[in-house]
Amino acid sequence: MRTALVLTAVIAGVLICAPLAEAALGGYYSYWQGDDLDSGNGVGGRATILHLAIVEVDARISVLRFDKPGVTAVPIELAGYASLGVFYGGLGVGYYIFDEKIVDSGGTFVLLGAKVAFMGFGFFAETNYHFIQPTQNNVEIDASGVGASFGVLLGF
Repeated sequence: MRTALVLTAVIAGVLICAPLAEAALGGYYSYWQGDDLDSGNGVGGRATILHLAIVEVDARISVLRFDKPGVTAVPIELAGYASLGVFYGGLGVGYYIFDEKIVDSGGTFVLLGAKVAFMGFGFFAETNYHFIQPTQNNVEIDASGVGASFGVLLGF
């Protein structure tokens, strides 16, 4: 009897916390600690543009405001990742548009996260590390750093 209850609880937990099955749209809050940019935060949106078994590809865009130098950045990113249950990890590329103080630049990132959903509505949280080195006044600056995002997803 006890084994049946535990198995039922595990199966129910997997079904309730299963990742979104297909495409999804979402919004999120993002925090980024850039080496030369100090800390920044902002909001963004993401859309799943490819879903094949355990592999997904997301398109993302956000707006971040950094504290120390007063810089605004608009990351436009493409992230590919593999999911294992509620957890996922992957790589991404992006183009980072900065305000007039810093020259726009390409970059890459790695990410680890988790997402859970129930009846097409879900939540996600992820951490990432960006590798970006744009220039300012012909001097390379290090905008690389760790970040985190969390938000909601609507599956369809």
